[in-house]
Amino acid sequence: MILYKQKLVSQVAKVASLSQKDTHKVVKAVLEGVQSGLQKDGEVQIFGFGTFFVRSLPARAGRNPRTGEKLQLPASRKVAFRYGKDLVKAVNGE
Repeated sequence: MILYKQKLVSQVAKVASLSQKDTHKVVKAVLEGVQSGLQKDGEVQIFGFGTFFVRSLPARAGRNPRTGEKLQLPASRKVAFRYGKDLVKAVNGE
């Protein structure tokens, strides 16, 4: 299931009995909070759900899959997610 931001807003508004406008502000604030936390601290933990964290990848050799040409990939930072126990239990129907 692909969950677009607007669909998330609609689902949260329905469950929380809030207006779409207010819910949009809340969802936007949460997502900006996660983004800001990752930029500042490199990790955002939501208890019962999971942890978003920044993973640093070193520069490495790669290759273009179309041409086979070798190239150097620069060091980068990626966002990763470590799921929490409660999320796993919910997915497994426990």
